[in-house]
Amino acid sequence: MNNEEFSLEDLKEALFRKGKYGLLAFTITIILAVFYIVFKQPVYESETRVRLSGASSVTEMVLAGVTTPWNDIPTQLELIKSKIILKKVVDQLNLRFEPIDKKFYNYLRIDTLAISDSAPSGIYTIKLLDSGFVILDQKGAKILEGQYGVISSSNCMTLKVNPVSPKAYGKTLKFAIKPINITIKNLYRNIKVSQEGKSFVAVIKARAKDPVLAKEIAERVAQGYYEFTLEDARFQASSLRLFLEEQITKIEQELTDYEKDLAEIKNKLGTYNFIALENISESLKDIFAKLNDLEFEKTKTIIEKSQVEREISIIKDEIQGKGYFKEYAKIATSLETGGDPRILSLQNKLYELELKKASLLEKYNSENPEIRAIENQINEIKTSLSKTQQEVVEQSIPSTSDPVFQQLIQQLIKNQVELVTLSAKSAAIDSALRVFEGKISTLPENALMYSKIKRKIQALSGIYNLLLEKLEQTKIEEASKISDVRIVDYAMIPTAPVLPKKVQTIFISIILGSLLGLFLTLSLYYIDDSVKFSTEVETILGKPCVGKIPPFSNHDGGKYSTLIIHKNPLSPEAEAFKKLRFNVDILTKGFPKIIAVTSIIENEGKSTIAANLALAYSLAGYRTLVIDGDLRKPSLHKIFEVPNEHGFTELVTKSILKPYPSAQQNLFVLPAGENSLNVLKILDAFDLKKIRELLTENFDVVILDTPPVLPVAEVNTLADFAGHMLLVVRADYTPKRLLIEFASSLPENIQLVGFVLNFYKRAERHYYKYYKYYHHESKDENNSINKLLKKLRIFKEG
Repeated sequence: MNNEEFSLEDLKEALFRKGKYGLLAFTITIILAVFYIVFKQPVYESETRVRLSGASSVTEMVLAGVTTPWNDIPTQLELIKSKIILKKVVDQLNLRFEPIDKKFYNYLRIDTLAISDSAPSGIYTIKLLDSGFVILDQKGAKILEGQYGVISSSNCMTLKVNPVSPKAYGKTLKFAIKPINITIKNLYRNIKVSQEGKSFVAVIKARAKDPVLAKEIAERVAQGYYEFTLEDARFQASSLRLFLEEQITKIEQELTDYEKDLAEIKNKLGTYNFIALENISESLKDIFAKLNDLEFEKTKTIIEKSQVEREISIIKDEIQGKGYFKEYAKIATSLETGGDPRILSLQNKLYELELKKASLLEKYNSENPEIRAIENQINEIKTSLSKTQQEVVEQSIPSTSDPVFQQLIQQLIKNQVELVTLSAKSAAIDSALRVFEGKISTLPENALMYSKIKRKIQALSGIYNLLLEKLEQTKIEEASKISDVRIVDYAMIPTAPVLPKKVQTIFISIILGSLLGLFLTLSLYYIDDSVKFSTEVETILGKPCVGKIPPFSNHDGGKYSTLIIHKNPLSPEAEAFKKLRFNVDILTKGFPKIIAVTSIIENEGKSTIAANLALAYSLAGYRTLVIDGDLRKPSLHKIFEVPNEHGFTELVTKSILKPYPSAQQNLFVLPAGENSLNVLKILDAFDLKKIRELLTENFDVVILDTPPVLPVAEVNTLADFAGHMLLVVRADYTPKRLLIEFASSLPENIQLVGFVLNFYKRAERHYYKYYKYYHHESKDENNSINKLLKKLRIFKEG
């Protein structure tokens, strides 16, 4: 590059020199895009719209004056894609089932299919016999056998099939049952749920390779969401109703038993003692009243505790019910948090506060300031318990983003905290009961038993009435529970695929291919260590460029095809050699002259340059001799088509100069000669000065084609013999590092005239920079050339 900063000219050069690789990258990108469009199986998308759960509640809140109602939309959007809903879709559409044979449905029609969660994944075989069908697993074991048109069941599946035609009999077909977790994950990736604007409407988009299946998936997901919200709305009310019915039945039985026990006690006491027990002192009446109240609270607490325990059990059963997810099965066994020391400490504090509260309630009512302060402390401890429970659960279970599972965990934590609170309250009531029972311990045993049974009956009767009232309320609430989810738009069968997107794919591939091609072009351009510009060589060598030779073909098979000046004297390439001769004349003043032409490495075109330069001198009227000094790999005899019987070796060893005349007037050729390799070893021993005089006496110009500089040692000897050295550098080929090595090792006694940039494909902006290097003339290019021509005429006239 000419400048350190990247310029437009640099970009042009990069595209010109390395653009073919960028074009290749661009072409490959386009081809891959076309292959993708052609071979990508079409994917269809269907969508449906549903009103989200909670929309009606938010409307009521807004009407009530709540300006910022709680936004539950993100949770609802996640619920739509929750695993519990997707599992139902997988089961309903039998997405685990996949025929392997392409003609599966050409022979068999499936009327009913249900695959159980326990069915192992793998490849199965169904044999269609005359009397029925048999299904075998991968090991060949029979898992199901049945008749056509009849529902058949096993532990793995329930199936009803019918052959399509008589040709189906005797066929063996294969199908696969995919792993349920992978099937659900694949379904999750093909479903997109988003909020439509700022409304409470969700857009459900489902993709599938079959347009009908895409429609069914979208509809099933929407329906599954509706059913889930309906079940969720009715769950608490229905579970509470069942619990209340069980408790009422249980209390009725207990009341019957206690009534029998009370009748027996009355008989044992007799009428007199019974009347005396009923007319007890006022102090004992107060004690019995307190005992009745405590017994009522204890019974109520026990029932509430049973209800919470039932809810905890139901939640754990729900989690375990999702056992087809391995992490859930593990989670269900690790949710007990009672052994944590932080929770035990909070439980003890809660028990102490409940005990203190029960003690104060013996003297004061619930509005007492001290009792209210204790209740506030109890609420604070319950909040701390909830946070601690959350931390313990998060540490003991793997993380999951399933909103249904998160909701279950929150309910579980809430119930566990409530269970701890009720346990502490029950323990405190038991302690208070023991205190009051101690105050009446002096009464007869039958009297104590009578008072205890009576307390039980009174407490159970009060609880019974409360439960009956609550049961009626619960039944009304359960009946009124409905889901506010509504399917706004039903899914339609798509008529056109959404993938592949042909226009978009081509457009993106064009942009990507262009960027990739440009990146590859610039990368190759920058990492390329070869010479690109003449200015790079000038900087390294400190010498001017005396010529830029464009590439030309010499493989057409014609005579003297390498000699472009002879072959096509009016071509730009021929003109380039004429300019080269002109510039060399200026820089090597005087005649006769010997010029050694060399290069850094092989295949840089030095022999072609030497031959055409000699031809240019001969055309200018100079008696010219071109010598093949490349004794290791001689080539000039092939270029000029002369014998290689005697030549430079005879000149060096015997001082015999017998050049061959060429087809061009004034041009003679001296090939390498025979046994040239032996001469290399003793080249320094010969009188090269005498040979030089012999050459200059007979010729005006001698062009000596020498071996490459690296790694041949005799080049320096030949260059010193010649007096002038001309270096050939091939553009996009010669490494800069070798040029630097050459410049640092060039002996001082060798006069390097300049260099020729061979195979140069583009003209540089400073084509005549070497003129400025020597003459420091005007920057105007035309003035520089005119002044050079004037100096040349003066030199010739002198």
